[in-house]
Amino acid sequence: MIEKRIINDEAFAQYWRERRETLNPRGVRLVAVELRKKGINKEVIDRALDGYNDGEAAYSAAKKRAALWYREGYSGFMRKAGSFLMRRGFNYEVSKQTVDRLWSERV
Repeated sequence: MIEKRIINDEAFAQYWRERRETLNPRGVRLVAVELRKKGINKEVIDRALDGYNDGEAAYSAAKKRAALWYREGYSGFMRKAGSFLMRRGFNYEVSKQTVDRLWSERV
C-alpha cells in the first residue's frame, strides 16, 4: 500500500495541519499529539508542522468568539478567552499575547 501511495503519512500529516489551521485551530503541541495518536512518526510530524504559526492560529480561534466575551468586562474576557485558548492547546505566552491583542482591537 505504501509503494502504491495508498498510504502516505506525509500527505496525511500535511492535510491534517491545513485543516487545523483553517477550520478548527489548535496549538502546535496539540496538533502534534493528535498526529501521534493517529500513528504518524515524530519525523513526519516535525516536517508537517514546520513553520506552524501558533500566534496566528490562536488569534483565528479566539477572534470568532471574542465578541461574546467583550461584554464580560476586562477580567471576564481575560479569563474566558485565556481558558478557551489553553483548552485548544496554546501555551500561556501565546494565549496571553492573543488575549491582549484581541482586547486592544475591540470596538
